Amino acid sequence: MKFHSPITKAYKKHCTLLIIILYAVCISCIDKKTERSKSIDHVVSSHVTLFSDLKLIGGQKPSTMIMDSLINLVDRTYEKDTIYMGIYLFEHQGLINALIRAGKRKVQLNILVDSSKRSNNGNTVTTLSAMKEHSEVVTIKNNNGASAINHNKFVLFSGTTFLGERQKNIVFQTSHNFIEKGTHKIQDANIISNRNLYDAYVEYWFMMKSHKDSTMNNYEFMEFYDEPSHIRAQFYPKRHNGKVMEPDGMVTLLKQIKNPDKASVQIGMSDWSDSRTEIADELIRLCGQGTKVTVITKNGKGLKLMGKLEEIKQQGGRIKIYNLVNKDKPRINIHMKTMLIKEMVQGKPMTKVVTGTQNFTNNAIWNNNETTLIFNDTITYKHYSLFFKKLMELPGVDG
Repeated sequence: MKFHSPITKAYKKHCTLLIIILYAVCISCIDKKTERSKSIDHVVSSHVTLFSDLKLIGGQKPSTMIMDSLINLVDRTYEKDTIYMGIYLFEHQGLINALIRAGKRKVQLNILVDSSKRSNNGNTVTTLSAMKEHSEVVTIKNNNGASAINHNKFVLFSGTTFLGERQKNIVFQTSHNFIEKGTHKIQDANIISNRNLYDAYVEYWFMMKSHKDSTMNNYEFMEFYDEPSHIRAQFYPKRHNGKVMEPDGMVTLLKQIKNPDKASVQIGMSDWSDSRTEIADELIRLCGQGTKVTVITKNGKGLKLMGKLEEIKQQGGRIKIYNLVNKDKPRINIHMKTMLIKEMVQGKPMTKVVTGTQNFTNNAIWNNNETTLIFNDTITYKHYSLFFKKLMELPGVDG
């Protein structure tokens, strides 16, 4: 494992991966005979990817599988297990109740929540803080700007029941805030059993805690890479010595495409501001060189960005804009923050899935506490790509 940070020395640990290929859809009731369940979309190397149920979202109904799966993982912890959480919005009563039950089982809870004016976590903090034994609740005040927040959405388990058996070092990373309203939006989540990745997240949790009292401007950007699994994690804000760190990592990934005429880029993005249109500029360049470009987002974006998306469309790119404004049309809200890259290099497909909590805004990259995961395995890519095909079938502003 490699962990790159101006304040953290690189270190390596042995990681044993379970090689499992399992197609299924619910963590709560795995059928041992068929190895299938109702909410797990796929598993590879102890890695489960979850997506919202688009039939429910398209029908204006909540999709609860991601939160149900998280609650199930909490409920399957044992005495002396440890849970670490980093979260922006948190008022999901089912999850709060599950944490209370875990505390009663003497599970150690370490919960880090946003305390900015943009969140409303006061009642949750009060409730969980009342469990004085086996519980630590940390509130973060991010001072990197008036709108800076702890935008994270992850939970770490030192141990729990995962894939029908007792496992250690579980990372649950999602785009889903821990609120009921989030069940009405298009979301993704990844559950990974990986000791090195778990350790990196725990390091990040304590680093955020050390800057909880308005010193986040001195946070040092951290990047982790696990060689056995080829998983990369980036822990934001991207700052060094009290200043922002150039360049934009998303732009860098696009510039690294070597054979644009044999490449494809698919983006599913919740928020995308005019302040970060350099990503769109790169898409325009790639599209002009033969890259197949797909962008899925929602309306309400700035005029500058919308103009660039139109330019992508004119060059042959596919653009899907979901409606959140017109009351006479179905409203669909995408909350994922995902980019898929595929290209052929020396006759072999090279893939990347970039996902996590980072919107395409300057605040997300330079100021907020955010996490980005990058997967390089083809199976994860295939499942995200299939999901993107389903996203394109949902109605947009143009039908």
